[in-house]
Amino acid sequence: MPLLLLLLLLDSATAAFESPESGESALPPRSGTSCQLLSREVLTGNSTTPAVHRLRLSLPPTARFPRCCDDSSPGMIHVRVKAPDAAGQPLRFNPYSAHLNPDQRSFDLVVKVYPGGPPAHPGVSGYLGELAVGDRVHVPEIRALDWRHESPRAGLVCFGVGVTECVGPAEALLENGGEVRMVTANRNAEDVVLLEELRELLVKYPTRFRVRHCISQTTAAETNLAMVENESMTQGRVDYRVLMEEFGGKWRDGGAAEHFLMVGTAAMEQAVIGMIARARLYDFSKIRGHPLFLLIKGPHGDNSKWVALSPSESDESVEL
Repeated sequence: MPLLLLLLLLDSATAAFESPESGESALPPRSGTSCQLLSREVLTGNSTTPAVHRLRLSLPPTARFPRCCDDSSPGMIHVRVKAPDAAGQPLRFNPYSAHLNPDQRSFDLVVKVYPGGPPAHPGVSGYLGELAVGDRVHVPEIRALDWRHESPRAGLVCFGVGVTECVGPAEALLENGGEVRMVTANRNAEDVVLLEELRELLVKYPTRFRVRHCISQTTAAETNLAMVENESMTQGRVDYRVLMEEFGGKWRDGGAAEHFLMVGTAAMEQAVIGMIARARLYDFSKIRGHPLFLLIKGPHGDNSKWVALSPSESDESVEL
């Protein structure tokens, strides 16, 4: 199948899999969608790239978890954050991957804080970057996406702050006995986030987890940093050769890479699809609709729609 035709097919499959809207994001804030900022941790302060912050926010007492995955496991969770309306930007909201802490009635967001805002840009990340601990944030909606949590061999490609959406699935797959190989992509070595979490997994699963950091703008000498076992850092961008080296051949159990997760901009994710094809990591002639090699099930899964963070009694949800 020609690559251009394949990418168009994948675009169509993705477009057909947009989560239905609940309409809550168009409504004013209420107690059930108001979350307090509990803490802020600056993960990177590199002056040449936007800073990355980890924010912990409270969950309202009435918050509910959307049903997903045939109730067999938690899905990949996203929330929508809405900034106050501004001149020229009446609907300022943006989705973020969220890590839930049910026991603490809270959730974490890792946000790259971009400069600029209204009227030129919505500026949701800038709004979050300026909040003081104790301020309240409007989080109108939540959704859960189904994914292949029993995958035996998964390759993850995480661009920049996209690693935040990869750590949770990686941990779950490893707990289920799978093997995970991860490639991260950043401009500078100091831009890599969640290193502590990744290294904890590397120590805990030394035979089934490995990580390669690809650094595009750092010199080879600067990538010679202390690494733990099964962690490496190389100079250069992610390309099909990197994927061949990390995901190709036989894995620990003798099988081949079975599923892939890529997290970045739409253009980055499409580029990785092309790399997988060029590296011959999957027989693309078998693709019909949403590719079965993707870790996210898409239209093949039991996904929730976007629902209000504190839904009405008629919504299908379970208590957190």
